[in-house]
Amino acid sequence: MNLIQEGVRDAHLQNLIATCEIYIKRGYITSTELDVYQSRYKLYKELGGNGHMEPWDAKIRALPNEPLTPPVATQSTKPVIQPPRTHK
Repeated sequence: MNLIQEGVRDAHLQNLIATCEIYIKRGYITSTELDVYQSRYKLYKELGGNGHMEPWDAKIRALPNEPLTPPVATQSTKPVIQPPRTHK
């Protein structure tokens, strides 16, 4: 039974790290994502986590809850004005 618990904990650790890398690379974590992350981190600790996640946890908690810059609009609402054609 201990080997199963250790395997589950290790798999959970790898998944948490991969998830953290995504959020850190993106530069923010939404409130919903943070709630899910905290639940999963708590489970990892309850499974006997050895503290390996603590630096990752600190980085996640330091992330803003929304992007620092607004997303780029994919469609312009302004009409495109073409310069007049010149004939030679």
